[in-house]
Amino acid sequence: MKGKIIAYVLLLSIFSIDAFSQKNKFYESVEDALANRDQVYKLRINRITPLFDSIVQLENLEVLYIYDLQNDTIPESLGKLTNLGELAFEECNNVNLPESIGNLTKLRTLIILEEYQLKTLPESIGNLSGLINF
Repeated sequence: MKGKIIAYVLLLSIFSIDAFSQKNKFYESVEDALANRDQVYKLRINRITPLFDSIVQLENLEVLYIYDLQNDTIPESLGKLTNLGELAFEECNNVNLPESIGNLTKLRTLIILEEYQLKTLPESIGNLSGLINF
């Protein structure tokens, strides 16, 4: 009986470690993320492609890092990522944030790093009442 309990505990530990490591994995492309959509919690991208609108299929996405953009407009579909808790921009210049950013009600952290310049700051950013870090 003890052996079965120990085996069960070990099995649960393996599944817990796997789930933990999967939740901490950063996907580096929209294509890879879409291929594993149920397991994607974190995504880091450096370009806005036509596939960007497809990231709304990543229902578990909690963290999105966007970096190295120049003269881009972030699509309105960003506002459909309702589980997003952290959004970061790094080394982005002359970028437009969509008005839909105000729909990200679970957003707690908005990070803007290194040489980031907004063309405009959407009025809807005032809707982010849960924002702790900005």
